[in-house]
Amino acid sequence: MESQIEQQFFQYLAELGFPKSSIIYEPVFQPIGDGRRYRPDFALLDPKTNELLAIIEINGRNDPEILSRAIQQVRQYIAALRDKAVRGFVVIPAQSGDGFEFYTLGEGGEPKQVPSSSFLQFESLSSARIAEKKEMLAEEKKETTDQFLVVCFAASAFAVAVAAADFVCSRYGIALLTTERMVLVGAAIALVVIPYVQKFKAGH
Repeated sequence: MESQIEQQFFQYLAELGFPKSSIIYEPVFQPIGDGRRYRPDFALLDPKTNELLAIIEINGRNDPEILSRAIQQVRQYIAALRDKAVRGFVVIPAQSGDGFEFYTLGEGGEPKQVPSSSFLQFESLSSARIAEKKEMLAEEKKETTDQFLVVCFAASAFAVAVAAADFVCSRYGIALLTTERMVLVGAAIALVVIPYVQKFKAGH
């Protein structure tokens, strides 16, 4: 590690109860579809699942302008990851000279100090990650279900319209729905529905 502050922070995390294998110094990641490479000061991983828990930037002093820029940088990292379960922090040495102060992004985009560093515990982050991931999966499932209902409604409306058109055409001796056309219509509907069925299976 390049600076004394970074070394002190590594030791501080270890004293908080983080396994040393969970503390990654200057990790490099490149999100899918993004040509840029990101390199925060620290990343915290769950060693059991290898899932990212938090991204941390370190500042040497409590300067409001620098702190604000660091918060926006962390926000950029989180946005690039596209993972709402990952936490982002900016850390500065405590003014008392003992430990560190943690800041995160406030609702208005401003730096918001975490009430206590005891909030940053390995068990807390890991549990929060699991809870938020379950919530995200539930939201994705609901969204998929809503889309599936729309597709089914559209397919039903299309089938009724085709059946009505076939009935009208038959009155004039015109065969609209031949066996081959019915097979094609069924195959087209199946191609639209199957991806949603696969998503439902993957969610169980």
